[in-house]
Amino acid sequence: METNGTRATMSPTIPASTPPQTAADWLQISRRHEQRGEVSQMFLAAQRAVQLEPASLDARFREINCLITFGRTRAALDRLTALEPDCAQDTARLLQAGEVYARLNRSEDYSRCYARAYELAPGDRDARLNLARSLIVLGDLGRAEALLNDNIREQPQDHEAWHALARLRKWSATENHVETLERLIAEAQDARSKVALCYALHKELEDLGEDERAMSRLQLGAKTLRGTLSYRVENDTAIMTAIAKTFPAERIRGQTTAGRGSGAIFVIGLPRSGTTMVDRILSMHPTVESLGELRDLTYAVTTSGGRLDTSPRLPGSRPDPAEIGNCYMDAVSTYRGDRPFFVDKAPMNFLYAGLIRLALPGARIVLLRRNPMDSCLAIYKTLFREGSPFACDLEDLGRYYVAWHKLAEHWTVALGDTMLTVEYESLVRKQEPETRRMLNYCGLDWNPACLDFHLNTSPTATASAAQVRQPLYSSSIGRWKKHARELEPLARILRVAGIAID
Repeated sequence: METNGTRATMSPTIPASTPPQTAADWLQISRRHEQRGEVSQMFLAAQRAVQLEPASLDARFREINCLITFGRTRAALDRLTALEPDCAQDTARLLQAGEVYARLNRSEDYSRCYARAYELAPGDRDARLNLARSLIVLGDLGRAEALLNDNIREQPQDHEAWHALARLRKWSATENHVETLERLIAEAQDARSKVALCYALHKELEDLGEDERAMSRLQLGAKTLRGTLSYRVENDTAIMTAIAKTFPAERIRGQTTAGRGSGAIFVIGLPRSGTTMVDRILSMHPTVESLGELRDLTYAVTTSGGRLDTSPRLPGSRPDPAEIGNCYMDAVSTYRGDRPFFVDKAPMNFLYAGLIRLALPGARIVLLRRNPMDSCLAIYKTLFREGSPFACDLEDLGRYYVAWHKLAEHWTVALGDTMLTVEYESLVRKQEPETRRMLNYCGLDWNPACLDFHLNTSPTATASAAQVRQPLYSSSIGRWKKHARELEPLARILRVAGIAID
């Protein structure tokens, strides 16, 4: 049995009344520990299930997912590679393998699994949809569109296919689905379908220049989505306040900026603030590779000390920043090629900027900032597949942004010139000077290829997968003013907090 320092020395808790006998029993125990945030015991119970039934795909998948959460990505990938042939004739298992490869940011691998699943069952809706999504990540937008249209022809109410299709390209007065989407929204039987269809219709109406009607459909979708959530923005704002207190400026100032983490470039900020664009600019440099939006820093933080918390952990005296940094770099080594620099563009690593400076002193941190109203509107318009529950209510969004702004100001003071702040608007309007500034900060020589970021062929799994394959454009700057009336609840919250919106 593999161990990870002292983390795997505990034994999984065994219910006194029903001693576990089978792999299924241990899998249930593993899931129970996960619900309680007990990572070490979750992992050991999964391992016990595999020991009892080495051929059980359920047990093997469970162990692999636990390994990923535990930061053991190399072991997870090795096991998944060995497991994949056993799934080769099973559509459902191939889809499951694809999902795990996605957790490991292995875009070509999960696309292969989805392609094989589609080959086995070309009429299977999930196989076709997942293959289409993987092709979007890889940049094969034409084939993805064909697959999404196939799904819609066979299942006209496939809300996920409609939403993915709407985001693929710009629609026109002669080619759109507005009437169909209006009818489907009226017929929708459940909130999930209604939400996705509303966001899809908003996108097409916006493309057509029908801004007022587009906003009304977006508001309907966002309100419907908010009604399904139990989210409380107070929890997130409290976390950001606590993070600033945990990492005061005096704890960060004077830290070395060399050593562990050398070559890592963290691109952070709010979602939809330009982080993907910066990632693709930097990774056009021949010495830089993009690793996408990694979760490994969060895993390294949350598993330090053997617990998996449901919200970002505040490392204090017990978790060791050096241990977290080593865990992160070990995990990332699984994804890396032979280039000396890599970009991790998970925007919400923003919460960990102070920790990054302590745990990975050699890393570079690029913070993206954007006009507050444009930034919030871009978030509000996006239907996130996971995370960002603050996005679908203007008051939640405003309060979240205020807390984010305060933490951004804190990091700016605490990290000083060891963090580079890039304004989205400046990058759009002064592309070459800002690109040179970013490259200089990251220790990279000038390379004109970075100006042609839209030619970057690396995979991208973000909501802007289609947009970042276009040349730079400025039409999104000041877009919020078209909806100033509808966005007034948001603007009011920002003004009261003293945040300039113009």
